[in-house]
Amino acid sequence: MPEPNGGNGGGPTNAIIEQQLQLFGDIVVSKFAASPANVQPFQTTTISYQVQALPNALVRPVTFSINGQKLGSGLSGSATFPVSINTTFELRAANHITGMAIATTPVTVNQSQCRPGSIPGIGITAAIKTNVDQGFAGRISGTGSTVTLSDGVISIQIPINLPGGAGTMNIAVQIGVYQSGQSFSVTDEAVTIQVHLNTDLNVDSWCSNGMQELVQPFMQHIVDNEIIPAIVASITSQINNVISAAEQSSPLHQGYLLTTFALTIDGISFLVCPSTPSIVVSGPLRSA
Repeated sequence: MPEPNGGNGGGPTNAIIEQQLQLFGDIVVSKFAASPANVQPFQTTTISYQVQALPNALVRPVTFSINGQKLGSGLSGSATFPVSINTTFELRAANHITGMAIATTPVTVNQSQCRPGSIPGIGITAAIKTNVDQGFAGRISGTGSTVTLSDGVISIQIPINLPGGAGTMNIAVQIGVYQSGQSFSVTDEAVTIQVHLNTDLNVDSWCSNGMQELVQPFMQHIVDNEIIPAIVASITSQINNVISAAEQSSPLHQGYLLTTFALTIDGISFLVCPSTPSIVVSGPLRSA
């Protein structure tokens, strides 16, 4: 076979990579399965694999991994995973040249006892706008702040009138909202400030630039210590209301945990499911 480095001391050529990928595709997977393949929320499943002898021309060592968990170079192995949502597990083979997925197997979660919940987009944006407009009362211009939602992001535009008619300032804030384990995270992604002074030099003057630098840490403090905590408290309260209702109606008095969570242009959707007694989760949301 050709030298792995193409014979010139450099990295592998495209031809070598393509050859190795074809050889990975020739690996015969005798077994790649989950036990059990159907689980309750937060239950564990064991994924096992077994492959036949590797093609002779495949560069060694070849290592195997399942969903990112490395299992070594053995031709068989297994790993145990907790599962909270329907998941497709992937067996990947790799060497120092390249790698590829060579098998997949699904695990289905029984969600019959889970409870969905949602927070309408208008409820999220209206609450944030009210808090921001009140916080900048007397200085905010026009119709006040604008709050919009997109996938995983809350964007806030805050137009401000500077004292004495000196000009205007626009504050743009981007806040990330996403699932984090059995909870969620709300993080400051960007705070930018643009100052427009009523002078001939306008935003390019040293005065406007200096004002932007002065206001930046002040606004950062407001975002991190006032806006974000208010968003976290509001979302947590509404999720915990769904959790409480689910727990109270459970004939087995099960504890419930957040399973899925997503922010889109339409608002927040989430799912809470009964947890097993062995699951303990810290964070702002209730646990069993």
